[in-house]
Amino acid sequence: MKLKLYILITISFLIFSCKKTETVEKNKTVENNLIHKKQLVSEKEIYEVINVVLGSLKHDELIKTNYVTEDVLMKFNFKEKDYKLDTLFSKKDIQFIRKQLIEVDNFRLNQNLLISKVVIPRDTLSKFQNNKSRKHSFWDNYTKKYGNKGFYTMGLPLFSLDKKTVIITSGFHCGGLCGVGTTEIYKKVNGKWTSISTLESWVS
Repeated sequence: MKLKLYILITISFLIFSCKKTETVEKNKTVENNLIHKKQLVSEKEIYEVINVVLGSLKHDELIKTNYVTEDVLMKFNFKEKDYKLDTLFSKKDIQFIRKQLIEVDNFRLNQNLLISKVVIPRDTLSKFQNNKSRKHSFWDNYTKKYGNKGFYTMGLPLFSLDKKTVIITSGFHCGGLCGVGTTEIYKKVNGKWTSISTLESWVS
């Protein structure tokens, strides 16, 4: 009798587990479909711009690097009023840009879609900054692993509604007081992305 009860409980548990797994898988599928539907700009469109911008960044050969990471301060530094976007874009464009800006924190560079650049995960850089021992600075930790060549940063491109104009931030970092960066507008002219305006630039 006890054996039959044990078998019954085991079978019931297995059936319940299978149903639960199926439910989880269905939920994941639904969630992925929703994410796909919510995607405002395709990866192909995003990386077409990123690769053009990365290819246009030129610095002194002594500090040139193939390393790149995400611009983690993009959302914080984005100045819609200072950029006077209302004079450059339509209201619908600006609404579309704002929706994309929400996704900046989730943006991660995809190594497989980059041309000739090596991604350093921003989590790795964060660990360099948050060294518990405090014996070494961020740049001490960085150069031990990657050398003294520095790294580029790229922000998520923010597209106009027709996908023909984009705002993008880029930078180059090589030390505490060593770096340059810009926020630019690129426009697709005759099938090619071209920088048409600089909204902001910085040098340290």
